[in-house]
Amino acid sequence: MPAIRLRQPIFIDIRQGRDAKHPWSAATRRPGAIVSSVRTCVKDEAGLNRSISFRAALSVMNSRKIRVFDYFVVSWYNHPKELGLNRIMPSQQLLVDLHMHSFLSDGDLLPSELAQRCIASGYGIMAITDHVGPSNIDELVEAMCKVAEEFNSRDALPIKIIPGVELTHVIPETIAELTDRARSLGARIVVMHGETAVEPVPEGTNRAAIEAGVDMIAHPGLITRQEVELAREHGVALEITTRRGHSLTNGHVARLAREIGATLVLNSDTHSPGNILTPVLRERTILGAGLGAESVGELAANSLRLAEKLLGKA
Repeated sequence: MPAIRLRQPIFIDIRQGRDAKHPWSAATRRPGAIVSSVRTCVKDEAGLNRSISFRAALSVMNSRKIRVFDYFVVSWYNHPKELGLNRIMPSQQLLVDLHMHSFLSDGDLLPSELAQRCIASGYGIMAITDHVGPSNIDELVEAMCKVAEEFNSRDALPIKIIPGVELTHVIPETIAELTDRARSLGARIVVMHGETAVEPVPEGTNRAAIEAGVDMIAHPGLITRQEVELAREHGVALEITTRRGHSLTNGHVARLAREIGATLVLNSDTHSPGNILTPVLRERTILGAGLGAESVGELAANSLRLAEKLLGKA
């Protein structure tokens, strides 16, 4: 799969801990740039992706024989302030998670505590997407918007919160109406609780949600080829999840999305503190779904691109 091309090959200050004495770290500094990963994915002259060390990447960049890409995150940004973020962190630790729950539905934590724990875990952007249906959508969206405004209005906080919902076990014929309702109330992301293999989600939910134009289908289960094609046409992202049970069909979702060209993202579906993403869990889940190492950076870039759109930065 093609790697994510940087706007320019920016190799930057990685002087941390024992790396501080490496002469090549100082030589590659660029003012105000995100710290790069020490693992790098490159595209050689034959168009093949491969992983090389950061030091080797510097050498090939200087020789201009290959183009260099960021392995873990991302980044076509020269500084995180372009996303409204305000701290510089190692790119492999900048996490974007667009599917999380608080105790306003079935999670364990207050939205504020969930956000603080995500900050401590190296998140840059998170979406709180508690479960909703016709009975609670108005109250929950209002609460989520208050939380997001509280955090996003404070420049000193190193995270952005996207207020959203996860439409859950609703009648498929009502999904379009509920999607419109959520957005009219201020939800910036609408996630559909997809047809997971471990719950009796109504048949036809995936297709109805895609046709309604939700932003993402969570844990789509045994989604059909026709539905994946429709998701690609409508620009609806499909989720690879770290959550137990729902993750049983990650390989099926990943294979079809790869064959058809649909957008894949990885999320945690966090309900408790132990579910919060780490870089290691993210990488293992992607590799366990049958995707290559280059997909770690690609899915991270997909998540960031979607988050940028939802935050109004596109």
